[in-house]
Amino acid sequence: MPSRREGLRRNVAWTELHRRSRVARQPRGVVHMGMVATKSLDKPDEVREFPNGAAAMISIGSTLIGRAQMEPGWRWSNDVKPIAGTDLCMVLHKGYCISGTMTVKAEDGTETQVGAGDGYVIEPGHDAWVVGDEPYVAVDFSEQMAEYAKAR
Repeated sequence: MPSRREGLRRNVAWTELHRRSRVARQPRGVVHMGMVATKSLDKPDEVREFPNGAAAMISIGSTLIGRAQMEPGWRWSNDVKPIAGTDLCMVLHKGYCISGTMTVKAEDGTETQVGAGDGYVIEPGHDAWVVGDEPYVAVDFSEQMAEYAKAR
């Protein structure tokens, strides 16, 4: 076990190294610090609009992140199906619901509700709709979001 003095010496050395390696603050948007990169969904690379909703998309390196907002009355089979050209949503979704409630109906007829605070994985082959009067807002980390609400 290192002595108290040795521990303090290591702490001072680490603090000095950290001080020297600090990067000046970058403007909002993209910030690179070693292996860390950030980008704001408030300034998306792309916005895909569809009836009763929209999906804001950002790419950070090879990662695609989408924030979807669907208004009350939104239903995939009414509002996105004509764009996607498939009978059911064939995109894998992996994400987190920020607010609102959505019912997801799987191809086998099983229905599940996703609500605020829920993490989710929704397999391809589903329909979905907003429940209630509050918009549904979620962040999706699935690589397949690259295909969401895109004409085929």
